[in-house]
Amino acid sequence: MAEKMLGKYKSRRNSARLVQTDAGRFVIKTFAQEESFQKELQIYRLLQDKELPCAGVIAADDKTLVLTELPGRNLVECLQQQEKTGVPAWEVWEKLVAWLVAFHRHTGFVMTDVNLRNFLFDDKTKMLYGLDFEECGTCNMMLPAARVAAFIRTYKPENTVLKQEISQYVLELFARSCEMEAESLFLESARQEAEILARRKNRI
Repeated sequence: MAEKMLGKYKSRRNSARLVQTDAGRFVIKTFAQEESFQKELQIYRLLQDKELPCAGVIAADDKTLVLTELPGRNLVECLQQQEKTGVPAWEVWEKLVAWLVAFHRHTGFVMTDVNLRNFLFDDKTKMLYGLDFEECGTCNMMLPAARVAAFIRTYKPENTVLKQEISQYVLELFARSCEMEAESLFLESARQEAEILARRKNRI
């Protein structure tokens, strides 16, 4: 089958590209490690018959997944647009929290790699999609809740008034949805922020 590459996706560990074939457009993701491939495939199989928006698996073999293309912009782009307008799009962040809570409920796992590039929001359908499931664990929701709020604050420019407002709103939603103690959640998010910034500094 003829294949034309349309673009590549940013990935620290793996190779992911968008291709056009006679059958349509697909994302082809090739993993560096077999363990990561198996973990992501496991999660996709758990989600297949759940009402949780994510890509469909077309094929899986030799550390490679062929996935349906998803619509929308990643949440880093959404956040940047909100910074430009100065107006938070609360619906986006409500859907992010709801998606992560539902993911935990349906799979028994939590996403630990919750940087905002791992989520897409489609402005037309108002659907939010999660992707990149190779880093999932069995801890409680405290970690991903605190971490995703920390990521919101640490995209440049860091800790703007708008980012702080969105981050606080996200933490409050998680605290209510998961019956977590708000003060502990806020403290954990501050700790996660320090870790994220330290990792970035060490990569320079």
